[in-house]
Amino acid sequence: MVKCSYCIKEIERGTGLIYVKKNGAIRHYCSDRCYKFNELYGKKASKKEIAANSPAGTLA
Repeated sequence: MVKCSYCIKEIERGTGLIYVKKNGAIRHYCSDRCYKFNELYGKKASKKEIAANSPAGTLA
């Protein structure tokens, strides 16, 4: 299993989105929302958002 490049959530095999940049970098996203926020809008994930997606609600 891989982790989302934006929110660091675990992505199950066969789900999610893989984005390959022109320089060959591969980014994995769990949802279209994470892809849009990171690639199109250039936003960075906030610590609050990452903590909410962590299993125990704490930073990993």
